[in-house]
Amino acid sequence: MFPLAVRKEDFVVLKLDIDGGPEMQIVHAIANCPELAELVDEIFFEYHFYFDGENFGWGEDPQPGHTVDDALALMTKLRRHGIRSHFWI
Repeated sequence: MFPLAVRKEDFVVLKLDIDGGPEMQIVHAIANCPELAELVDEIFFEYHFYFDGENFGWGEDPQPGHTVDDALALMTKLRRHGIRSHFWI
């Protein structure tokens, strides 16, 4: 395990936009691990989700189960941890 580069007293803003990468795994890890959540103050990330059949130019359909309701539930969970959370599509 690597030593942490941040402390709880630091102000940490995280921007995630890893097309085809692990951005959702990272965001869910933060949402599900209080030790990680307490290190992040604000998070921005691109959430690829299905919304009424619209194609937002991602080149492929978002993963099954990624709906606007899933996005809002994840934002709620992050915000309950005290993380200012924002996503774009």
